[in-house]
Amino acid sequence: MAETLPYGTWRSPITSDLIVGETIGLATVLVDGTDIYWIESRPAEGGRNVLVRRGPDGTGRDITPPPFNARTRVHEYGGGAVTIGGGLVCFSNFADQRLYRQTGGGGPDAITPAPEPNGPSWRYADGRIDASRGRWIGVREEHRADGSVVNALVAVERDAGAPGRVLAEGCDFYAAPRLSPDGTRLGWLSWNHPHMPWVSTELWLACIADDGSLAKPKRVAGGPREAICQPEWAPDGSLIFVSDRSGWWNLYRCDVGGDGAVRTLCPREAEFGRAHWIFDWSSYALLTPDRLACAYREAGRGWLALFDMTRGVLEPVETRFTEFGWVRAGADGRIVCVAGSPTEPLAVVAIDPGSGGTEVLRRSTALSEKADLRRYLSVPRHLEFPTEGGRTAFANYYPPANPDFAAPDGERPPLLVKCHGGPTAGASSVLDLRTQFWTSRGIAVLDVNYGGSVGYGRAYRDRLEGQWGIVDVEDCVNAARHAIAIGLTDGARAVITGGSAGGYTVLAALTRGEVFKGGASYYGVSDVAALARDTHKFESRYLDWLIGPYPERADLYRERSPLTHAEKLNCPVIFFQGDEDKIVPPNQTEMMVEALRRRGIPVGYLLFAGEQHGFRRADNIKRALDAELYFYAALIFRTRLGF
Repeated sequence: MAETLPYGTWRSPITSDLIVGETIGLATVLVDGTDIYWIESRPAEGGRNVLVRRGPDGTGRDITPPPFNARTRVHEYGGGAVTIGGGLVCFSNFADQRLYRQTGGGGPDAITPAPEPNGPSWRYADGRIDASRGRWIGVREEHRADGSVVNALVAVERDAGAPGRVLAEGCDFYAAPRLSPDGTRLGWLSWNHPHMPWVSTELWLACIADDGSLAKPKRVAGGPREAICQPEWAPDGSLIFVSDRSGWWNLYRCDVGGDGAVRTLCPREAEFGRAHWIFDWSSYALLTPDRLACAYREAGRGWLALFDMTRGVLEPVETRFTEFGWVRAGADGRIVCVAGSPTEPLAVVAIDPGSGGTEVLRRSTALSEKADLRRYLSVPRHLEFPTEGGRTAFANYYPPANPDFAAPDGERPPLLVKCHGGPTAGASSVLDLRTQFWTSRGIAVLDVNYGGSVGYGRAYRDRLEGQWGIVDVEDCVNAARHAIAIGLTDGARAVITGGSAGGYTVLAALTRGEVFKGGASYYGVSDVAALARDTHKFESRYLDWLIGPYPERADLYRERSPLTHAEKLNCPVIFFQGDEDKIVPPNQTEMMVEALRRRGIPVGYLLFAGEQHGFRRADNIKRALDAELYFYAALIFRTRLGF
């Protein structure tokens, strides 16, 4: 029989020790013949990224030996750190950012030079093996001694030991270099400041000349209000890509060898792409010359489907999953990807496209499979709620869930509102034990997809244009008000938490003094003008779109900075920061902490050595999670924790 205890005091078996000890990150699925590869991020190894290979016999083997770490810092967010082809593995190593190769199960050998003292250094990402020419083609980011950063497409010879031969340069950014099946053409994406890749990109094609250089480059799609992602070649020499020219990220095809026309493949009010924060993410893969597997989001949920390009028919694949990423075609005809659902954490899976039958190759955690723990899981409810201007926004609501306890009659649970980062990103509904950490203790969670989030079309995404610090804050406040108004939560015990851009939304919302009684900022922005001056190249002009040009609109930057309004923040806040963060430097947090301490506001501040933008070490993840809970319990919920 369940024991009666107030919400927020329930004991839970989902502890921080359990989460960090039993959970890994999964990303970057790749297929090479009958071998399947993926990258595991392991908190227990200090967040090291390890490439794992699963052979046809079903056994897995680590390919990246310690202390190597398969992680690139191009754009700081990385992705695309590994390239595989014909048994050859090339990867970027985090410590020195050099490109290494491995063959035949041997150890890594560097193929690019070490950084020069007081000279340039190079970073690499998103490559492809150009086997016929014995080289790697990909994105290079050069960091020069004068502080400037230059991006280009380069070719790295396997044995040259040079930083690479430039193939394309002149644009601020490059991505997705893709070789045609016959090796005679190269397609790629490029864009320029002040745009981000989800605002405006261009798709280019060029012939590869006899000397390996690019000839006759031409733009085939893209422009000022079109965002393109994921170009891939079909076996017939046409180029498939995702574009939002219709207002939704849909699939298109360019007849490269014919009339060059671009035609839509599957018009639908659904998103077949997502914001290009990391390299080499994919939502589709060609299973046969005329059929592709594709993942898309529609009405707040993810789907997997088969698209017949000859008949123009989209057929759903019935699976138990609701979110998919890194979709690849397996050698046996199955779809290989990372997938998850509200009741299953992310896993690398192989899915039969006909039956939907699934083989799990690797789970991010096995804890959810334990029957005694599954009883504690909270399943989200997708909410649509009213917000400013007569519009609606969206959120996932997780009610408290713990079979061992019941709340006193009439009591409503505390509320934790989560603000995702980005801000051009989205909240996932996939099972995450860090969310269950809260709900199993009797604390409701509301994960908000505020205006500007991905997954709801370009018009929804564009709500943040010039409105960051307004629309996101209004939507998070209105999400909490809605949950309180319909009786889901206790308005006297509502808090707000978020990281990076979400941390900014937290601080901006708290300075309004409405609804929330406290909050947590993970590496959040407090002074947007300082961010515009100090942040890295990739996001250095992002604020032009989110707020306005700087310094021309310095007035807007002052008005939108939580630091400007620190005197209006009158509730407890806890801050978490990595001391090596290049995206949101520690001074952003420390300025706000000092301003609140001067006024005597209860403040917590944890600075983690060796961490960047997002925490990867098990001990730091644990300490942050426990500290946030203790902070709320002591200063806001006013409860005694049972743990």
